[in-house]
Amino acid sequence: MEAMEYEYLVRRVFHTARTTANGAEADIYRKMERAQRDLKTQSMFRTQEDREYEFQQSFATVRFHVVNAMKEGLMQIRSRADNEIIANLESMQNQLTYDFYDKAALDEIVRNAGAYFHEFGLVMI
Repeated sequence: MEAMEYEYLVRRVFHTARTTANGAEADIYRKMERAQRDLKTQSMFRTQEDREYEFQQSFATVRFHVVNAMKEGLMQIRSRADNEIIANLESMQNQLTYDFYDKAALDEIVRNAGAYFHEFGLVMI
């Protein structure tokens, strides 16, 4: 379900259909999930370092799209939202630094940000 929540967040903010242009595709998130599962799998064809690199690369892609969606969403609701909501969204966005690789925390950020943007009428195509 997290993959769809990710896609809905990006689609809602950018008012777009399913596309890779802004990262509005659940498969981008699913690739990151597969890479995370592969971290625990032993493989004679790929080293642990290769699996970790693949996870970090795919996680960074998802994180990049979430950050961009949050920036765009904040610009769209800033004039209508109260200071507490803006502060919460900015705090979530500030957590998404280059050394952030916590999937559970990312899922929570996507879920909460999506709920805020939905509340302010940002809709998907």
